[in-house]
Amino acid sequence: MPDYPWQEFIVLSIAGTAGVLAQWPNLIEAGRARLAEMRLSPRLVAWMLLIQAEGVFLLALAIGLFPASRLGAGAVWLRAWMTGTSLPSGWLREGLLGLSGGLLLGWLLALASRAVFPSADARLRGLEARQPAWQRGLSWLSALPEEVTLRLFLCSLIVWLLGWVWQDASGAAADGAWLAAITFSALGSGLNQLLTAGLRLGLNAVLVARVLLPQILAGWAFGWVYWQAGLEAAVLAHLGFEAGWWMVGRAVFRQTAVG
Repeated sequence: MPDYPWQEFIVLSIAGTAGVLAQWPNLIEAGRARLAEMRLSPRLVAWMLLIQAEGVFLLALAIGLFPASRLGAGAVWLRAWMTGTSLPSGWLREGLLGLSGGLLLGWLLALASRAVFPSADARLRGLEARQPAWQRGLSWLSALPEEVTLRLFLCSLIVWLLGWVWQDASGAAADGAWLAAITFSALGSGLNQLLTAGLRLGLNAVLVARVLLPQILAGWAFGWVYWQAGLEAAVLAHLGFEAGWWMVGRAVFRQTAVG
């Protein structure tokens, strides 16, 4: 049995912890907006949420590296670099395609959300517009811990478990197992954003649909990129998506302000 990839764990835990810590301003805001009924200071609430997020991330990373390494998935670029082997063929092209594809997806889903859910989208965009640009930029760093939790851990674990009974002719996990795992982890992307939104404002059915649908679709795309090209490409796709989503939001907010 291969040794546990401790080096990958150390590198990813440091990088991912930076992404968790970058959520501090948003957690403070959440403490002020929705948790005042706990009669605790917003800073204390933020610390509680931060410790919880870090614990979930580290646990997901520690467990997820096991099935990912056995599937030949996970942080394939980092693994190649740390073991002194050649990077996967076409890794740069895949990274650029992931980044640009995520950017385009962010634009398209942001525009579709604006068209289908105009009032709910305006309400959520109003919250986003109050964030300073630096705070929004910091929030993008959460792409790595989110991809570790939902793709490296959840998606890999489901594929590895299904692969015991659902295999292709070569004995590897079947494509259907991957597609099922990608779909399930995409639901996690939507629920994660829904929980975040629920900390900041009251939700109704339209707001829930506005939060869930684009995030689930984006999460499915990130899962497919993870399957095809690894964790690093999925993180780049996620970053591209966040950038495209933000660009449309800023343009819409400025247009509304001028109008």
